[in-house]
Parts: sequence; structure tokens; C-alpha cells
Amino acid sequence: MSAIHPSELSFITKHAPFDRMELNHVLWMLERMRLGYYAKDEVIISPEQGVVDHFLIIKQGVVQAEQKVADATESDTWMELTEGEC
Repeated sequence: MSAIHPSELSFITKHAPFDRMELNHVLWMLERMRLGYYAKDEVIISPEQGVVDHFLIIKQGVVQAEQKVADATESDTWMELTEGEC
């Protein structure tokens, strides 16, 4: 287990649903998280990578995501995730 920096706790508890979680649950989660960096236009997750085995929370920046949704218009398939979203 790693030490949790106060700024990590402050960041995560500003965002739903983490702002409604019990402190011991938030701390448990933070102890198991690691920080990752991704370059602009880098693919973070794709169907070709198989089953997802990790959970991502956006700390800063914007992530553009495309969803494969049957019977959706092209504009319905894109979304943007920002700080605190997962």
C-alpha cells in the first residue's frame, strides 16, 4: 500500500460518486490506484484490447470516447470525459 497525498484525497472527493462514499472506502480505493499519463490522440482503451481489467478516472484534460451503439446517429456515439469522470 502506498501513502496517500492529501491532494489526491482532496481531488477525488470533489467528484461524484466519490464525494458520497465513506472515507474508509475512498482511502481503500486510493491506496490501489496509480497515476498514468496519456499523450494527445493516444488510444487508452479499445475493443481490440479485450476485456477491460482496470478502472480509469480522468485527473486532468479531456478524453474523447466513441461508443458503439446500435441505431445511433454519429453524433450520439461520441462523448467527452473531463476531470473527475470515469
